[in-house]
Amino acid sequence: MKKATYILSALLLTTIFATNAVAQVTHLRTFELKPFNEIVFDSETEIIIIKSTRNQLSISGDSTFIAEFEVENSENKLSFELDKDQSEKVVRVIVEYTTLDRAVTSGSGQYYFVKLDEENLKIYNEDGKISLRGRTDSIKIYSEKGENDFSNLTVKNMLAYLGEAATILEPKNQ
Repeated sequence: MKKATYILSALLLTTIFATNAVAQVTHLRTFELKPFNEIVFDSETEIIIIKSTRNQLSISGDSTFIAEFEVENSENKLSFELDKDQSEKVVRVIVEYTTLDRAVTSGSGQYYFVKLDEENLKIYNEDGKISLRGRTDSIKIYSEKGENDFSNLTVKNMLAYLGEAATILEPKNQ
């Protein structure tokens, strides 16, 4: 009887671990993109936006969701929307771009702009958390309720329009 109990317990634990392993399968999917200079994202997840020599989007997360995920990439614009339930199925989105003039971010996601090197940039940040690293000659930021960290940004000219609930960490002057 004791031996049967041990065997049954071992089978139950194996089943539980196997079920959890299947439920947590994560995959990576990559999109080669047409050139764009504007991004429009509505998300509750982490998005890393990197200056690069190519235009590409990589998304990692739940394999079933990732297989069906689509982006809009036309008329020099890259856009997608992830609602709260969809965002929970995504681990991270990485966007590589060659040129960026305008970024529109909404949702409570975290947006990290890395290796920024643009002459002019406009950012509309409704209520997300954005962080900019790099340099730009001129930047205009419009933010209603967002958290805006420019402490690692080197900039010559900056114009910021902030709502009452928005915050900003100021950039370095060049």
